[in-house]
Amino acid sequence: QTEATIGMVMAAPAQTGSSAQGTLKVISRWTRETHALAGPCGIAVAHDGTILVTEEQAHRLTKRSPDGQVLVSVGQRGHAPGEFMYPTACAIDAHGYWYVTDRWNHRVQQFDSNDEAPKTV
Repeated sequence: QTEATIGMVMAAPAQTGSSAQGTLKVISRWTRETHALAGPCGIAVAHDGTILVTEEQAHRLTKRSPDGQVLVSVGQRGHAPGEFMYPTACAIDAHGYWYVTDRWNHRVQQFDSNDEAPKTV
């Protein structure tokens, strides 16, 4: 069973009858109250099940456990490397690098899993 993400909802395709498309069911829901989200915009799921979330209002990227607990938080409002001005989307490549679009700084920042200084790409 493969996982898909829809906004703040983690969903898993479930087979119904003979339909190849299946349906989606909610398996976890995160909110501002339960998981301290501040304007979530982008989401990416790593091979190990951890989840990256860009939080536009907090100007940060959080790495979270599958149940939504914050494992790593990167960023604050600003223009320096590792800072953001309204991060919107994120992605993880096959090598484990994280990419974050930084809307008002007009850049994409690349992070590695060793917490080294980010690069602008």
